[in-house]
Amino acid sequence: MSTTSLGYDYALAKTETKLAKIIFDNSQAVFVADIGEKVVGYIHIANYDVIYAVNYKNILGFAVNNDYKRQGIGTALLSAAEKLAEENGAVGVRLESGIERTDAHILQCVRLLREKIAKKF
Repeated sequence: MSTTSLGYDYALAKTETKLAKIIFDNSQAVFVADIGEKVVGYIHIANYDVIYAVNYKNILGFAVNNDYKRQGIGTALLSAAEKLAEENGAVGVRLESGIERTDAHILQCVRLLREKIAKKF
C-alpha cells in the first residue's frame, strides 16, 4: 500500500522488519484498517516532543487503498490516532505533507485547523 497509495517503492521485507521494531517501541504506534483479511489502510504515528512547543503525535505515514477511499476508513484511522494522542497527554496530531500531495490536503478540511507552509532545504 505504501507503493500504490503513497508512491514509495520500498521492499515488503524491509517494511516487515521495521514493523517488528515499532511494535515494541512505546513512542510509536501503527493502526491498521482491514476488511476481511485484506489491509485497506494504516496510520503510523510517533511522539513529536520538542523543547519549544507542547507535545503532539506526528503522523509519519497515512494511507488508504485507492479502491477503499471515501468510505470513512481514513477518518477512522485518524480518530484512532487522535484518541491515542489524548490518552498519552499530547494536545493533538500533526502532519507534514508535500505541496504536490493534494489528496492529503483534504485533512485540512477534516481536522487540521492551522496551516503552516514549510520548505525543506
